[in-house]
Amino acid sequence: SVNERETEEYTFALQSNDTLIVKNYLNTFTNAPVNHIDKAKKHLDKLMLREQQWQNVLISKSRQALVDYIDEYPDSKYVAEANNMIDSIDWRKATGENTIIAYETYLTLHEDGEYTDEAMKRIDKLQALIVTPEEEVMIANLFKKFLGAISNRDKETLTSTVADIMPSFIGKQNATKADAILCMEKLYKIDILSISWVSVGEYTIEKNEVGRNAYEYIVDFHSVMDITRINFTKERFARFNISAKVSPDGLITEMVLKKQKISSQ
Repeated sequence: SVNERETEEYTFALQSNDTLIVKNYLNTFTNAPVNHIDKAKKHLDKLMLREQQWQNVLISKSRQALVDYIDEYPDSKYVAEANNMIDSIDWRKATGENTIIAYETYLTLHEDGEYTDEAMKRIDKLQALIVTPEEEVMIANLFKKFLGAISNRDKETLTSTVADIMPSFIGKQNATKADAILCMEKLYKIDILSISWVSVGEYTIEKNEVGRNAYEYIVDFHSVMDITRINFTKERFARFNISAKVSPDGLITEMVLKKQKISSQ
């Protein structure tokens, strides 16, 4: 009967979050009981307010506004879309910071997020760029060997620490092992009897990926050169800041020396 159909449609309309369904009920059953029409209209007003609030959220593009909307209307048809928007906002924040902590925070907030797999991949990639204690020892030993070779005027050891071709080595472009030897010989001027060149302080090391599972190291450290001369009135000590690059196979590929001021001794 008409009354039974009206009752069914009325019940369905009050349970719906779709304004079109409620409007359809009101337009179809204009002669429905007054209390049904009043309740349907009030329900429609609430849904219209909810729609307006959702539009305001979209305009604001605020994460907090999205969270507040979900808290206030957990049964809204826009909850899934709101959660997706929050997911995207949090992902943009994580990629903007591009740190392990940022990606771990994203994973904590979104265990089943759109970017969960990518977040884990990026964490693995960033962790691979952390310089390990073993790599620190390798770098320190390499430059100890390099400085020691110059101190001992040891050509063979010196050339074992540098690459065959170095894009830049102490002012020389596309330098070779022979150029490294030439640089060493230039240090030993006529009045110099010996040189003792050592690193001082800690090494600053950055790690860059240059291929699949292949990394180069950007190294910066200070060094002191103790010079024994025939003429004691000339410079006996020199301090250098050394900036260098080390290849994945552990050879020096670039080096820049910057002489620092040092008090006379």
